[in-house]
Amino acid sequence: MQNNTQRTAAILPIRNEKLGLTVEEFAKELGIARTSVLNLVNNREVESYKVLRRIYIPREALNAYIDKCHRPRFDASSVRVGSAGRSSKKV
Repeated sequence: MQNNTQRTAAILPIRNEKLGLTVEEFAKELGIARTSVLNLVNNREVESYKVLRRIYIPREALNAYIDKCHRPRFDASSVRVGSAGRSSKKV
């Protein structure tokens, strides 16, 4: 008995766009030092993956980091400070 099953390889579309940025490319996009990017990766503030010995950062992680940095911060000027529980005796 001979098995005549044909195997077909999946044909993936060719993408001109890279899926990930190297540490150097990420640093250049943000205008920061390479060591700063490595600190972000090591502290897991930026998503990353390794291929062999090279670190790559997904493009979506670049956009997410930029959005995170531009998120409005807490505005302390809008907080009303009271003296609850404090006595205000004058001597």
